[in-house]
Amino acid sequence: MNFLQMFQDWWQGIVVFFQANGVDIIVRVIGAILLLVVGHYFLKLVKKVLRAIFKVRSKTVDKSVASFLISVLDIILRFFLFVGVLLILNVDMTGLATIISSGILAIGFAMQDIIGNFAAGVIILGTKPFLSGNYIEIDGVGGTVREVRMMTTLLVTPNGQDIFVPNKHLTSGKVTNYSVEPFRRGVMKLTFPHDVDFDKIYNIFFPYFFERSESTGTPTPRVGIDSFNELGYSVSMFFYAVSADYWTVLYQTNKDISAMLRENNLTPASRSIVKYYSDKN
Repeated sequence: MNFLQMFQDWWQGIVVFFQANGVDIIVRVIGAILLLVVGHYFLKLVKKVLRAIFKVRSKTVDKSVASFLISVLDIILRFFLFVGVLLILNVDMTGLATIISSGILAIGFAMQDIIGNFAAGVIILGTKPFLSGNYIEIDGVGGTVREVRMMTTLLVTPNGQDIFVPNKHLTSGKVTNYSVEPFRRGVMKLTFPHDVDFDKIYNIFFPYFFERSESTGTPTPRVGIDSFNELGYSVSMFFYAVSADYWTVLYQTNKDISAMLRENNLTPASRSIVKYYSDKN
């Protein structure tokens, strides 16, 4: 009986409330819903227009910068949309502002890494140490830059793997950009026994690299002895490739060197060491 009485009192309170404020509440709820719907489609339209603008200006605005700016603008506009809905619903913003401020402070301490990555993303887009399409390497991990996002940078490795690198690692670590210079230099080291004549080695490999440099317009290659050890002498062969054609040249060079070794009955005294890096000279 007490339960029925409590339910009747609760229901009566709701009836009285809506009798006094019903029309105002209904109008505000309908207005808030309309604002949400219109705001949602307006944001989609704004992002679509911005993508079209950045696409037209793709030569002057990097793809990563465009994507980052659109993401940041989307978050800001959605925040204002949320505030607008609260204002229509007549929510007390004074108390809410205090709660939001305290929440932001607490979240700031708890999310220092996220904020650091966001700030690093802004620095990357401002200083442009690399652009979309550049091949970079950091901490032994290399890949082509696909996109600089708000928190991470997406790299695509030569074998098709997606690697997400936190932005702050890219601003605090050592990043090697292989796409800045027009040419990329490779250094191949082979060790041959002491009884193998170096002139023979030179006459086999240098013409191969020189002929290719003449046809592609790359800098002149070099072949020479750089050190001696108990197994023999180490020969360094410096060759160049146009940065955009790097992987094709790399694989073809390895194939050709292997064939020339077999054709001339040459066997390296130890395992070959191959290093690749960017160099102007």
